[in-house]
Amino acid sequence: MSKLEKRLFWSFLFVTFLLHLYLVVTLVGPIERFKSMLISAPYNAIVDLTEYSYEVIQEDAEMVHYEIKILNNKNEYFVVTWVFTYDECEISDGLCWQTIGVSPPMYFESGI
Repeated sequence: MSKLEKRLFWSFLFVTFLLHLYLVVTLVGPIERFKSMLISAPYNAIVDLTEYSYEVIQEDAEMVHYEIKILNNKNEYFVVTWVFTYDECEISDGLCWQTIGVSPPMYFESGI
């Protein structure tokens, strides 16, 4: 995968993450709580990361699982699994890829 494709993929994940957080904010309360959540662990590590890599660990026509390895700005290395499904869009007509799960971070001692 090219660098551009990797950057586009990460941008897609980040935007999906922010949209998910925005939807959560409508459920969890005022913007102050949203800000607090965004700058707290584990979300703050994704917002200000140092390096990342990813690979598809499971894929079929309707679902894909990505293992994402992240090195944050505190030199902490962790892995999350991000799961997408290809399903009916809630905000537009037709099918689209949607985040249906993100695992809790699994921390390691060495970098990527």
